[in-house]
Amino acid sequence: MLVVLAFGYVIVILLGFWLAILVVSPLSKRGARYLAGVVVRYCAPMFFRVARRMLNFRVASSPDFTDVLPRHCLVISNHQSLLDIPLFMTFFSGRRLRFVAKQELAQGVPLISDVLRIQDHCIIPRTGDTGTAMERLDSFADRIVDQGLFGVIFPEGTRSRDGNMCRFYAAGFRRILTRRPMPVVACALEGSYRFATLGSVFRFMPNGCYRLKILKIYPPPQSKAEQLHILEESQCLMEAQLLRWREPPEMPENLPL
Repeated sequence: MLVVLAFGYVIVILLGFWLAILVVSPLSKRGARYLAGVVVRYCAPMFFRVARRMLNFRVASSPDFTDVLPRHCLVISNHQSLLDIPLFMTFFSGRRLRFVAKQELAQGVPLISDVLRIQDHCIIPRTGDTGTAMERLDSFADRIVDQGLFGVIFPEGTRSRDGNMCRFYAAGFRRILTRRPMPVVACALEGSYRFATLGSVFRFMPNGCYRLKILKIYPPPQSKAEQLHILEESQCLMEAQLLRWREPPEMPENLPL
């Protein structure tokens, strides 16, 4: 019952913002951008606050490196569900995040699709027009550096259905860094693959946990070899972090009988 109440509360608020964006967007681009900013700054953290208070759902994030983050950077991470987007918005609160997202995500997902389009995130077609995809990545790299943004790309290219990491693809990552070399922030996240369906949300979110951690901050790579090294080492760091999170807790010794 608490799950229904919690999500009912959040859905009502998000529905209100979605309807407001639908009404305002044709009338005022500035107004639509303002509403999209409100969704990012307040609604994403609100979702996790409600989940914590009503469902005892915890977001465990590490403060390591947060005090030495660069002005702009490319953030890379493993990817498990659509919840990863509001998680990053909450974790990097106060920073302007822009995501590399597939074309399908920019259409047909209430509110999320609208925010991605209004805030000019990097929307990439999954197949077909390679030239258009490369132009959008070039423009995205320019905006990150010139506007002081945190660009976020998931090198797996899709969500993991079981939490195990998929192969990393280098093309988009390398295109951005070749166009405009910039610091790279490698992160790992864990827990959201359990919420792939509405039924799994009701089963696993109460007393559940979502983890996010910055693993390493790399200086701007200056060559293809450095780019590939960052990508390969980051994947190893993420896999090792997932294994540590998934290790069963050690049993204390000398338990009383």
